[in-house]
Amino acid sequence: MKKSILIITFLAFVLSVFGQTEEEQVIRIRGLYQNTMQNLQFYTKRANQEKQEEAFLKYTAYHNSLDEIVYHKMYIDELNGDISTYHCYKKWGTLYFIFIETESEEGNNRTQDRIYMNDSMIIRSLHKEKKYNDNTDFSKIKNSEGNKSNNYFKGYHEQYDWFIKEQTEYNIFTNENDSLLTIKEIRAEYSKIMREMNSYTVHDVYYQAPMEYYWASHPIKVMINNKNEIKIIEVNWSDEGFGGTDIYYFKNRKLFFVYKTEQNGRSDPEQWSQYRYYFKNNSLLTILQKEGEGEDFRDHIKTPNKTKNITAKVKEETYKNLINEVKSYKNQFFGIMESMK
Repeated sequence: MKKSILIITFLAFVLSVFGQTEEEQVIRIRGLYQNTMQNLQFYTKRANQEKQEEAFLKYTAYHNSLDEIVYHKMYIDELNGDISTYHCYKKWGTLYFIFIETESEEGNNRTQDRIYMNDSMIIRSLHKEKKYNDNTDFSKIKNSEGNKSNNYFKGYHEQYDWFIKEQTEYNIFTNENDSLLTIKEIRAEYSKIMREMNSYTVHDVYYQAPMEYYWASHPIKVMINNKNEIKIIEVNWSDEGFGGTDIYYFKNRKLFFVYKTEQNGRSDPEQWSQYRYYFKNNSLLTILQKEGEGEDFRDHIKTPNKTKNITAKVKEETYKNLINEVKSYKNQFFGIMESMK
């Protein structure tokens, strides 16, 4: 009975949306936008900024109670003086409205674009433009019809997809109030995860690599808390006498600690090493390393840590490599979970 009611409700919603005129759809989208802005204070805000070779970028994202992005903003300040701000709005995981502001001192103009979308189609695109030094309020400037072609929509959707892929999947978004700044704090957060681990949902899967890369097959264990956040990813690997375990730890979807062990069973006596990677503000803080051989591996706690002396460039490359590892393991895990549905 409940299932029938849900199906009827869903069909009623679909018919109400797709049976609407363009104006009715725009009014509905404006209502969604206004509701988001009115509730902005109740959402979790995460932000970050970075400086690239040709531009300064600042990102802000607002997440609802289900940790879905409902609004995010990307600010781009290019070295040539051009400034662009993208405001992107989502409902139930679907992009429905984009508001774009641009300023070009060199091109001597300012523009605003409002793009209304439904079911991956632009239903209305409005454009405003004025001279760079014109102080007229934009609200007093008449809208002109903007581009509504599929290619135009595709371009902005690709921009959105890039934004999400690069900034969310790479764990760039962080809660500024939850930054882990010291090794002591990182260890405390690690201990907290260990205490809570029994409450996590555990998924054990096996990634089967293509035949030509058979050695890259491995089990993956993913632990998720009751907020549907990944807290731990553990991967065990082996390759013709070599083997190890890589464990990645997360706070607020941000990688903050990595623990790795490696064993070389082809040497006599057997060689082993351990690495601890500590992160601070989207960069590698330090690496602690232990090494030993043979039976020492069973008593590794007594082996002293060594701080690896590495350059800033190596730190940056190591950080990127670890982030790429996480991305790869996440893709493998979610791909397997999707195939099991």
